[in-house]
Amino acid sequence: MRLRVKSLWSPDLSPPSEGGPRDAHDFDVFLQMAIEEEGGSEGHEVFNARVCSPSALSRSSSGEFVNALVLRRFDWMEIHGRLNKLLLHASSCPDWAAAIQKLAPFIQHADSD
Repeated sequence: MRLRVKSLWSPDLSPPSEGGPRDAHDFDVFLQMAIEEEGGSEGHEVFNARVCSPSALSRSSSGEFVNALVLRRFDWMEIHGRLNKLLLHASSCPDWAAAIQKLAPFIQHADSD
């Protein structure tokens, strides 16, 4: 199963798919992504992730579990590329259920509790 990022957006940014944080070097952004199967049927699954700078990550509370993509500078192309590399880890999965489980330590399936 080959997966790819179909689209990326953040309700925190304006416009959601192209905007950037106020400071491209100090940010903490909630990101959503539609992921589709290459050559598969129409449709996609939605996942969530946190993207932040090292400075924003350093402000996390002590004892807090943090799961985030950490980048020195906010860049949509780099985020897209990093996510597509992550999706390669699910290439051996036979179906969506297995892929969602494989990706769960890194990005959260929107339908997960």
